[in-house]
Amino acid sequence: MAIWDASPRTPKSRLERIADHSIWWLPLVALIPANILMPNADLLPRLAVGSLVLLIVGGVMGTEVRRRKTARLAKDAENYGIIDCLIRYPKAMRGSLRERWTPGSAELKHGTIVFRPNNSLEPFGTDQAGVPQIVEVRSVPEPFELPRDERRTLRASQEVIRLDTDKGVVELAADRMSLRELMRRVYRDEK
Repeated sequence: MAIWDASPRTPKSRLERIADHSIWWLPLVALIPANILMPNADLLPRLAVGSLVLLIVGGVMGTEVRRRKTARLAKDAENYGIIDCLIRYPKAMRGSLRERWTPGSAELKHGTIVFRPNNSLEPFGTDQAGVPQIVEVRSVPEPFELPRDERRTLRASQEVIRLDTDKGVVELAADRMSLRELMRRVYRDEK
């Protein structure tokens, strides 16, 4: 099986790495002040204070992580031509894995998109597992509006475009900044 080299990316900040695992340690940290401040209180007031601390610390940390992640993704798009996106093949057989949104990163080159899935949907041990999908774009994409029931798998900030490629029609979902970078790098602003 071939091993594919990943493209260079800006590493996550320390706070982003800490936040990745905060689901395990943040509730415990939130209960410590409640136990120190109210040693003789019942369980319900301790849980209320712990929940309040959890919301405050989680909100402040989440805001800062979102700001740093946005800056990191913008730097990746600008310096390396790599965006985070989701991809699917809408003409695939109903219910197949290719019909589902696959998260990953796309390396943008002139006329070509190299999509590397984060978690390969291909069976482990096959030649296709984790293999980048190279797609040659044939025409300028058009914005595409998904039906409401299909939109629930995407974030609110993501927009969907349809690409006519050598592998058929491909739908790509990404945020506005990433789609601007796609237009700049893949099409070189041609329309």
